[in-house]
Order: sequence, then C-alpha cells, then structure tokens
Amino acid sequence: MMERRVRLCLAVLLAAAVAGCGSQKEAAFRTFSEAYSCPRERMTVAPVKGVTMRDLWLRANPLPEPPADVRADPARFAVWRRAQDKEREGPLRGVESYELFRVSGCGQAVDYACYCPPQRTGATQGSGSRQDFCGCEDPPAPIPQGGANDE
Repeated sequence: MMERRVRLCLAVLLAAAVAGCGSQKEAAFRTFSEAYSCPRERMTVAPVKGVTMRDLWLRANPLPEPPADVRADPARFAVWRRAQDKEREGPLRGVESYELFRVSGCGQAVDYACYCPPQRTGATQGSGSRQDFCGCEDPPAPIPQGGANDE
C-alpha cells in the first residue's frame, strides 16, 4: 500500500514537472539556451508589455496603397478597405496565442515570439503532447526597446 502511494506521488510530481515545460516562457529559455549555449542561470527572460504579436504583424505587413481612382472615391475606398481587412484577418488568426519575450544572457540579447498549441479537452501530458511543441521564432517586426518589463 505504501509503495502504491509513493508511485502515485511520483506520477503526480512527474506530471507537474512535465506540464511546467509547456509554457511560452520555458520555450524562450530553451530556444535561447540552445542558440547561444547559455546556461539557464545566466539568462533573463522578460515578457514584453505594451506591444502584441498582432501589432508587430501589422507593422511588418502594412496595407498597400489603393489605386488612385479607388482612393479618390470614398465609397470605393470603403469597399477596398473592407476587402483588405478581410484578407489580412486570415494570417492574423491565432496571433493572440503568442507571447513576446526579451531574452538576454551570455553577452547576447534577443526578442522572441513564443507559442504553445492550445490545450485540447482530454489531452494527456507526456511525449507528443502540447508542451513538446511549444516554440519560439523571430518576431515579424522589431520590438521597440523599452517594451519589456520584468514580471
């Protein structure tokens, strides 16, 4: 009976430890550490406040200029603008799932846009689950300096 309790406690602790790997912040630590061979204790990971992935994507992908005849006609310009906004919504789906981080250490400083897939009802922890797929990428546009605050 005691051995069974110990196994149960170990299983719960292991699940909690693995689940902790499934965060965008952990992905930022891992990505930076692998890229710069930097030990975790020498790294600082700060969330970026005041700017979102959506802001950066829109900055990197500005609206094109409409044709002159469309720009000159307010009704046509309104139709053109709605069509452009609708077209841009596709790539913007899911950007709210990203978190932005400024990571520094070992003489380097990098900004990351980090993402974890959404957790589905009934999903299990462990190999092949959500936390195994958290990752980071370069943001689509530079993050303004001074945009990171410590937690």
